[in-house]
Amino acid sequence: MYCSSMFIGYSDFHFNGSNVSISHNFAVVEIPENTIKAVSEYLHRKLSAQFTSGEIDFITKEAMRKFLGMAPHEMRLNLSQRLSESELLKFIYLVKDLKKDIPLQYILGEAHFYDLDFEVDENVLIPRPETEELVHLILNRFGQSHHSLLDVGTGSGCIAVSVKVNRPEWNVAAIDKSVGAVEVAKRNAGRLNAVIDFEVTGIEDYGSDREFDIVVSNPPYIDTNERESIDKNVVDHEPHLALFAPENKPLYFYELIADKAKKLLRKGGSLFFETHYQYGDEVVKMLEKKGYEKVELIEDLSGNPRIVAAEYHQNG
Repeated sequence: MYCSSMFIGYSDFHFNGSNVSISHNFAVVEIPENTIKAVSEYLHRKLSAQFTSGEIDFITKEAMRKFLGMAPHEMRLNLSQRLSESELLKFIYLVKDLKKDIPLQYILGEAHFYDLDFEVDENVLIPRPETEELVHLILNRFGQSHHSLLDVGTGSGCIAVSVKVNRPEWNVAAIDKSVGAVEVAKRNAGRLNAVIDFEVTGIEDYGSDREFDIVVSNPPYIDTNERESIDKNVVDHEPHLALFAPENKPLYFYELIADKAKKLLRKGGSLFFETHYQYGDEVVKMLEKKGYEKVELIEDLSGNPRIVAAEYHQNG
């Protein structure tokens, strides 16, 4: 749920009929020398007003990998390699979509997360590096022993699938209110051979009689009043259902999940939240008031308080 303009990132690259019919002359005019080096220079020239040089390097690397199947070292070793007209058009339309503020991940149709590639589209949030740290914490804290986990608001399934791939013996369930999101998550799980129990529902309506060792969520926390302060590429393209909390209630979903988790967790079970650094202390106080114990506020690699972990030892 971390909103950053650096999330330029991947959606299926679709050509419609008009795209395919564009003439050879158009591609030649845009990129006269049809080499990998010329494409890289073209991307820097066309995108320099919108992105930093480092961001354009990232875009170039990811686009080369997606469109040409070429790793960064291969790109550097093959700068004089010539590209076909259809290959050039992919980069030309990549630039056009980026100039519309469409995130790179949606354009390319995938996002890299925890050493795995996830399909993403506008039904799901683009997975962020901070969420990788949440997955890493859970995997390290619980080790190889058998556990059960519920991922609330699964989106692309990046948390649930990453946990299952790395801990295949765990029982993992995941829920989301969005039918489109669950469809994407199911495809990711299927492609990565992760057996997960998915359900289209919100936490307030989740009627499972199962008990879990772990409940984890990266819920919406952006106040609708703050919409104007959020990056345009996020607000215009990422799903609002996964971004925004009710007006003046940024902790609304945290409280909802914390209350329901009391009934879903085994005695001594653990609740994990990803949160915005501004709300970390408030989430800690809220959980303590609700009877959670061993409540921790954990910093991410940038030193920002990002993850809240707690245990519940009472009978739900």
